[in-house]
Amino acid sequence: MKKVRLKELESRLQQVDGFEKPKLLLEQYPTRPHIAACMLYTIHNTYDDIENKVVADLGCGCGVLSIGTAMLGAELCVGFDIDEDALEIFNRNAEEFELQILTWFNVLCAYYLTECPSHSIQYYESSLWDQK
Repeated sequence: MKKVRLKELESRLQQVDGFEKPKLLLEQYPTRPHIAACMLYTIHNTYDDIENKVVADLGCGCGVLSIGTAMLGAELCVGFDIDEDALEIFNRNAEEFELQILTWFNVLCAYYLTECPSHSIQYYESSLWDQK
């Protein structure tokens, strides 16, 4: 199991850039480095559910949890969000930390699924995965 001390993880997560202008309608509340580090540390050390795993970060925002999972040895972490501005910051953060196992998808289409006919869902799912 990859060993990272809690304080080290928190210190590194403090370097992750957050929202420039949080959008309250999208409920963009930043995950503080202390909370993120404690949560990820517990998941990693108590349940062994990060290292060598594929992680989906739903509503990833700027990527603090995704980056944390990468630091703890996730095989792949995929962030999903509907806000292009947040995903832009996510991408910059991933590049700054030089993490190759991170990827993201703009799932704006998922917002509209509730109003789309059921036959449209297949299109959205396939177009989402085709972006990779």
